[in-house]
Amino acid sequence: MKAFLIVFLCCAFTAATTAQEITGLRGEPILPEKGDWGITFDAVPFLMYAGNVLNHSANNNTQPEFPNGYENTLVLKNYKSDTRAIRVKLRLGFSTQKFDSLVVGLGDTVAIARVTDSKKISEKNIALGIGFQKSGGKGRLRAYRGMEFLIKFSARTTTYTYGDANLNSLIWSHTNTFGQGAGVKEVKEGNKFGLNLRYIIGAEYFFAPKMSLSAEYSWGIDYFVIGESTKTSEQWDFSSNRVRTTTKHIPSQPSFELDNFYDAASINLTLYF
Repeated sequence: MKAFLIVFLCCAFTAATTAQEITGLRGEPILPEKGDWGITFDAVPFLMYAGNVLNHSANNNTQPEFPNGYENTLVLKNYKSDTRAIRVKLRLGFSTQKFDSLVVGLGDTVAIARVTDSKKISEKNIALGIGFQKSGGKGRLRAYRGMEFLIKFSARTTTYTYGDANLNSLIWSHTNTFGQGAGVKEVKEGNKFGLNLRYIIGAEYFFAPKMSLSAEYSWGIDYFVIGESTKTSEQWDFSSNRVRTTTKHIPSQPSFELDNFYDAASINLTLYF
């Protein structure tokens, strides 16, 4: 009878300990459950913020950046069961940057910067990914593995405008303010289309209810094609006595890689809801 009681108490203590490992102080579940969604960020800014708070650093701030390898990409997980999740990644990026520089015009006789040259960069970055992962383990530390497939598209165009007067026989070329080459008006990089299939393995530790830190590593195939690039320039043509515009074409090129794609040293923060 005493032996039975001891075994019973040991089992009860083990069950209680296990329950404490996967539930919060109020009994709320620590691990994600079927139907939960998760969103992932780079944990480093948060960890640095916490460290600076503890050591009383001034001007402390944080920015919730996206994980290494998925800059500006929304990373979501949806649990179809307690251990299986669908991974979704989405990026719809459209940006424009403009840089102005006050320079000395080529037609000026006084060496004083008083004309403005400009550089404008327009970019498109679109990515869509879907995959799955299966997790396992006991307590707060969970391992997971899975697969992921991504489709990526990007494009970039840079245009240059010059503050000088129109080209003529005296001013036969524009400046080279941004190192683009004298007279370059537009550089259009070839559209980049890529396919990526990768195997994923990682570990996730739940330090609070529905909050985790994780490290992830992946390895797979990356194939992309870069379309034709063009560079358009203008200079004064003395033979025809007018401005001549030329366009240089750079042929397209495919690329194939078989490599790892995640920084194994990166630490990610995931919030589940």
